[in-house]
Amino acid sequence: MSAILNGLQVGKEKLLERIIDLASQYKQLKEATSEIEEDIYVGETLFKRLEAYTANPDDPIETQKLERAKNVISRRIRDLRVAEQAIAQFLVSINRTADNSNILSEAIDSALFVGPLVLSNAVAIQVALSEQKNIANALDQFQSGLGTMMEQNAEMIEEQTKHIGELYNNPTIALEHLEKSYDKLMNAVTHADEIMKTSTTTARELSGRLETMSKELQPVIAAQEEAHEELKQLQANQAH
Repeated sequence: MSAILNGLQVGKEKLLERIIDLASQYKQLKEATSEIEEDIYVGETLFKRLEAYTANPDDPIETQKLERAKNVISRRIRDLRVAEQAIAQFLVSINRTADNSNILSEAIDSALFVGPLVLSNAVAIQVALSEQKNIANALDQFQSGLGTMMEQNAEMIEEQTKHIGELYNNPTIALEHLEKSYDKLMNAVTHADEIMKTSTTTARELSGRLETMSKELQPVIAAQEEAHEELKQLQANQAH
């Protein structure tokens, strides 16, 4: 019992340490958000310039270079939007985790107060019940074990006989496997030609959606930060 109570106390201390670590992580993520937003702005500006530029329709090399540049930039913006959205979700998650840790810490305090009385009596009863269950299970397993072993042996012999017969009758390489491999290779060639055509459009659509998601999370983050500041002020007033 003493070990359990000590473990809870150690757990509470770890929770408090982790809250401090999360606060530092939160600050770093906020700083990273500013850098990402600047990179997104630069990327969007450059992409708009490329969209406004009209390549010479008689020069396929210039057209290909323009499309490739637009693809690279759009994918970069997409990746930045993914990072922006991930950080926004991390900020919400950190706030929620910190709140949960505080609640759990309070619950541990309650357990340390009530726990000794409950444990000293409940543990003795649980030990007796556990011994009864183990003995009953052992008897049940022994009674049913012999028949189960006989059934398992027969089942394994049946399965092995069927398997060996199939191996004996199968050709070295089945025609259906060669046909499937041929179809997959042809599909791969076709898909490779289609990927570049759709990559830019997909990246732009994803970037737009990620931008919307990040904007929608900003009020949540701001509200959490304001609530945390109010809680810190309240705790400081109570301390005085």
